[in-house]
Amino acid sequence: MAMASALGLVSAFVDFQMLFSAKLDYATGFWYVQLLGTSAITLAGRYIIEQNDKKFVRSAFSKYVAPTVVDNILKDPKQLILGGRRETLTILFSDVRGFTTLSEKLDARTISEFLNDFLGLQTEIVFQYGGTLDKYIGDAVMAFWGAPLPLADHARRACDAAIAITNALEQNRPRYLEKYGIHVHMGIGVHTGEVSVGNMGSVRSFSYTVIGDSVNLASRLEGATKTFGVEILTTRATLDSMAESGAPLPAHRRLAQTKVKGKKNAVEIVELLRAPRSPEGLDSFARGVAQYESRQWAAALASFEKAQSLLGTSSDPDRCTAEYIDLCKQCLATEPPTDWDGSWSLTSK
Repeated sequence: MAMASALGLVSAFVDFQMLFSAKLDYATGFWYVQLLGTSAITLAGRYIIEQNDKKFVRSAFSKYVAPTVVDNILKDPKQLILGGRRETLTILFSDVRGFTTLSEKLDARTISEFLNDFLGLQTEIVFQYGGTLDKYIGDAVMAFWGAPLPLADHARRACDAAIAITNALEQNRPRYLEKYGIHVHMGIGVHTGEVSVGNMGSVRSFSYTVIGDSVNLASRLEGATKTFGVEILTTRATLDSMAESGAPLPAHRRLAQTKVKGKKNAVEIVELLRAPRSPEGLDSFARGVAQYESRQWAAALASFEKAQSLLGTSSDPDRCTAEYIDLCKQCLATEPPTDWDGSWSLTSK
C-alpha cells in the first residue's frame, strides 16, 4: 500500500504540475481508476487473510489458554512461541489420589460428571493464573507457564495456581462427598526447567505441548507427593526462578535431597504450604533434616519428634515427619554405608 500511495502521488504531481500546465490532455483518469481498484482489491485481500489468520489462531489456542491470552496473541502474533524452541518454562501435573479405586464405586455417568466438574475447576484456575493447558490424562491435568506468551514470573504463577487448586479442592470436598459419595484428595508436582515447546505431532493431528526431562521431573514430583504425604511438591529450581523474577516466595519447607526415577543426580524437593504451619515446628523439622543429612541421627530423631508434636496430632500425624522418624530409627539400628549421602530414592513414577 505504501508503494501504491507513492505511485499515486507521483502520478498526480506529473499530471497536474507538468501535463496540466503544458495543456497536454491524456486520459489519465483510467490510470487512477485502475490504481484505486488495485489498491482496494489488495486491501480487501489482506483483510481477508488477516481475519483468516486470526480465526486460525483463536481456534488453535482457545482450548489451551484463557480468552484474554488469545486476545493478546492476536494483538501481537510476533510474541508467539510456536515450533520446536528450547525455553525455560514451569510445568504442573495434578492427579486425583486413588481415582481407580474411587471410580469403582461410581457408574460411568457419575464418573464423567465428576471429571468434568473437577477438571473444569482446575482448568479455570490454570487460565486465571495465565497458564497453558497442555492436556488431560485421565483424571490428571498437565499445564505449563511461559508459552505461547513469555512470562517473567512463570514460576510464581504456576505455584500460585497449584495452591489455588488445593484450596478449591478443600472448599469443594464436602460437595463432592455429598454429590458423588467420594472423598477426593490429590497431589501436584511443579518444576521449572528447560523444555522443547511447540506444535508436536503429525500432519493430520498435532497439539501445542512441551517435552523434555523437566516435564518428566514435574510428573515424578506429582507421584512423589504420595511418598512424602504432602499435597504440593516443587524444586529449588522453581524457587530460584521466582527469586530471579523478583516474585516473593510462597510459604514452603525443604523436605529432602531426592533421587527420582530416571535421574542420577539428587534434586532438592520442596513442599509448598497452602495453610499456615507452626513456625517452631517447621524450624525443628528443618533442623532435623540438616542433622539427618550430616549423620547425626539421634539428634535428628529428637528434632523430628519435637516437630511431630507441633505439626501433627496423634490422629493426624505429619506424614513426612513420621517418615523421617522411621528413617532415623533405621539408621540408628543399622548404620548406613560410608558413601550414604542422605538422599531419598524414589523408584516409582
